[in-house]
Amino acid sequence: MNVKYTKRKTLDPKVISELSRRAGVSNRLAGLLAAREIDDADEARRFLKPDRADFHDPYLMPDMRAAVARIESALKNDERIAVFGDYDCDGVSAAAILCLYLKSRGGEVYRYIPDRADGYGLSVNAIDKLAESVFPDLIITVDCGITSVGEVEYCRDDLGIDVIITDHHTPRDVLPSAPILNPKTCGYPSELCGAGVAFKLVEAMSGFDEAVKYIDLAAIATVGDVVPLRGENRAIAVFGLRALNQRNKRTGIKKLFDSLKLETATASDIAFLIVPRLNAAGRMGVADRAFELLVSEDAFESECLVNELNGDNSARQALLNDIVGDVFERLKEYDLKDNRCIVLYDERWNPGVIGIACSRLVSEFNRPVILFGGGGESLKGSARSIAGVNIYEAMLDSAPLFTTFGGHAQAAGASIKKQSFDQFAVRINAYLKKYDDSIFAPEVIYDADISQKPSISEMEDISRLEPFGEGNPRPVFIADAKKMRFVRIGETSHLKERDGDFETVAFNMIDHAEILNSDTPKRIIMSAESCVYKNTKYVKGCVSGYFAEPAPGGFDKTILAGLYAFSCALAADKVKKNALNDKKNVKISKSPAKRFEKNALTDIIKNTDNLYGTAFIAYDDDTAADFYRLFDKECGKLLLFSFGIPESRNPYNRLILSPKNIDLSYYARVVFLDSPLFGPDGLYFGGSAYAAKDNPLDCVIKKSRLTDAAMRGIYIALRALLKSGGRADGGTVGLYAAVVKDKAVGYGDFLLALAVFTELGLIDADGAVRLTETKTSLEQSKIYRMLTE
Repeated sequence: MNVKYTKRKTLDPKVISELSRRAGVSNRLAGLLAAREIDDADEARRFLKPDRADFHDPYLMPDMRAAVARIESALKNDERIAVFGDYDCDGVSAAAILCLYLKSRGGEVYRYIPDRADGYGLSVNAIDKLAESVFPDLIITVDCGITSVGEVEYCRDDLGIDVIITDHHTPRDVLPSAPILNPKTCGYPSELCGAGVAFKLVEAMSGFDEAVKYIDLAAIATVGDVVPLRGENRAIAVFGLRALNQRNKRTGIKKLFDSLKLETATASDIAFLIVPRLNAAGRMGVADRAFELLVSEDAFESECLVNELNGDNSARQALLNDIVGDVFERLKEYDLKDNRCIVLYDERWNPGVIGIACSRLVSEFNRPVILFGGGGESLKGSARSIAGVNIYEAMLDSAPLFTTFGGHAQAAGASIKKQSFDQFAVRINAYLKKYDDSIFAPEVIYDADISQKPSISEMEDISRLEPFGEGNPRPVFIADAKKMRFVRIGETSHLKERDGDFETVAFNMIDHAEILNSDTPKRIIMSAESCVYKNTKYVKGCVSGYFAEPAPGGFDKTILAGLYAFSCALAADKVKKNALNDKKNVKISKSPAKRFEKNALTDIIKNTDNLYGTAFIAYDDDTAADFYRLFDKECGKLLLFSFGIPESRNPYNRLILSPKNIDLSYYARVVFLDSPLFGPDGLYFGGSAYAAKDNPLDCVIKKSRLTDAAMRGIYIALRALLKSGGRADGGTVGLYAAVVKDKAVGYGDFLLALAVFTELGLIDADGAVRLTETKTSLEQSKIYRMLTE
C-alpha cells in the first residue's frame, strides 16, 4: 500500500559468512558486496582493490587496428587531424585526451567542439564550418557519430575527408561506413563512456603507461556520464581519482579544486562539483572554455577560465530554477493521471539546461520527462528516464518525426519540427502504455535494516566500496527513529542532528521538523559516510526520507493537535487572503465540495482506477487508519501516506493526515474524509472535491478546557515575549514552554488559542508566530464561540 521498500538482495547468512571468511572482510561489508552481486571471494578482492589486470585489451574492439593504422599514417604524413567532440563533460574530456596525446606525438591537431546551436553530433553544418577553417584530412569523432551515416558519406564522398568514429551511444540498424570504436557495436566487456573509448584508443596506440597519463580526464567523464562503476570503469575511476588527488595535478584542474576548496576529491565531488561546472560551459553556449581549462598549462589563464565556469554554473542554476518553476505551473493543467511521460516545450527554455531540468523532474514525478526548448521552427529536446523504462527505445518508435536523434536507455536528445510536437507527445505516451503500472510506483532500494547508527569503524570499513556511483550506489540504510533532535542549520531549509560522533543532515526538510522531532513511530531512510574535520573523525548520515503508516493512536497527539489547530486557522486565513502559496498562481475552487455520506466511500475508492489522481484528506488519526484499511480491502492498489506534507508533487493516490499548507493542484480530485472547521474549500485548488458531511472534530474543540481568562493570559504573555524581541527554540513546543505558566493549560489547548489568534488576525502563523496590528474581539472568532458556547 505504501512506498515499496525493496532490499537490494537478500542472501542466506551462511553465504555472507563464507564470503566474509574467504575474502577477509567484515560480515557487514560481505553483505553489501553480495547485494551488488559480488559473491565470489576473488571477485570481491578485485572489486575492493582494482589493479592493472582490470583493464581490457583495447583490440577487443574489432576496428581498433584499422583506426590505429589510419591515425599512425596521418601522423607520419603530417596530415591535419580534427578531433570532433561534444559539448558535455564526456565529449570535452574525450577531446582533451586525444588532442593532448596526438600533439605529444607531434601531430597537427585541431579540435572542434560544436555549440548547441550546431545541434548534437556530426552535423553537415558543423562539418562545413570545420572544412572552411582547417579542411582536415582526417576527422576523429569522440562521444558522437555512431548514427551519422549520411554525414560520414558527405565527408568521404563530397569532401574527401576520412572519418574515424569513437562513441559509446546506442547504434541504429545501419552503421556509418568508417572504422568504429564503440563498446555497444562489438560486445566489448565494459560499458565505457566516450572519454573511456578515447583512453582505450591511446592505449592501443602507445600502451597502458602512456594512456594512464590521461586517466584523470577519463575518470572525470566516467563518473560524470553515469556509466556503471564496475569492472574496467571502476578501475578507471580508482586510478583516475588517485591522479586527481596528487599534488602535481593538471594546472586547470588544480585551479578548479582551489576554487571549490577541495584538497582531495571523491567520486561524489566529481559528480556534484566538478562535472556541473564543466557541463555549464556547454549548457551556456561556450563549451570551448571547459576544453581549454582541461588542457591549459598556464596558471593565470586557468584561474580566469575557472572564474568563467563558476559564473556559467551560477547562471545555469538560475535558468534551471526558472525552467523547473515554469514546468511545475504548467503541470497544474497537465493530465498527469493518464500520461506516463511528461512532454512539454517552451521557446523560452534554454536547450542547454533542459536536460538537468528533466533530471530534477524525473526525481519529483518518477516518470520519463522530455522537454524541448529554443526558438524557430525546430525545437531541441532532452529526455531523462526512470529505471525500467528505456527512453531511447521509446523515442525510437517516433524517430521519423525527428530531424536528429540519439542517446541510450536513460537519456536521449532529439530535434523536432514544431508542427510535429503534438503528434510526438501523443505517440510516446501511447508507446509507454505497454509498461505495467508497477514500473512507475515509487520504490526505495535499501541495503540493510539497522537497529543503531553505524560506528566510525564500520563506516571506514564500508568506505572500501568507494568510489560510489552508477552500478555501485552508496549504501542505503533504514532505521527506526522515534524522537530525534533536529535543529535548523542557520537560515537555510536544512536540518541537522548531532549525537556523539554521528551527525545526521536532512536537506530541504525544514517543513518536516515537527514530525521528525516527535514521538510518532517512524522509520528514516539514510546513507552515511565517514568524515574528518580538523583531525576529528565522525560519521555523517544524510536523510533522504522517512515513512510511517496510519494507525489509531499511532501518532504523537501533540504534533497531531498542532497540525490540526493550525490547519483550521490557516484554512480560514488563506481563504480570506484568496491564496495558499502565491496569490498570482493559485486558483481557489469556486464551487463548494460535493458532500457525501461515509458509506459512499466504497464507490469513490472503486473509481480510483490507476496510480494517480486522488488525494484523500483526514484530520483525525482514527479516520485515517479506518480509511487506510478500507482502501486496502476495496481496492488493494497503491495508496501513499503522508503526515502533514507529501514528499513530492507527484499526484500518486495519497492519504494525507492533517495537511499542512500544501498545494493540491496536481490532483484530479480531492476527497475530504472529515473536515477542518472552516470546510474543505479553503484547502483545495482545482479539480473536483468531495467532503464528508459530518465534522467529528467539533467535539474535540468542545472538550477543550481552555478558559476565557487563560486565553487572554496566553495572548498577553505571547505579545510581551514577541514585542521584547524574545524567541523560543523548538517551534510551537518551545513557544508553549516560554509563554504558558498556567499548568492547567495543556499544549493542545495552547494551540487552539493560537488558532483563535490567527483566525482573528492577531498573529500571523505563516511558518512563524509574528504579531500584527489588528484590533478585534475574541467573540468574532468561530473557534472561540465554539469553545465558549
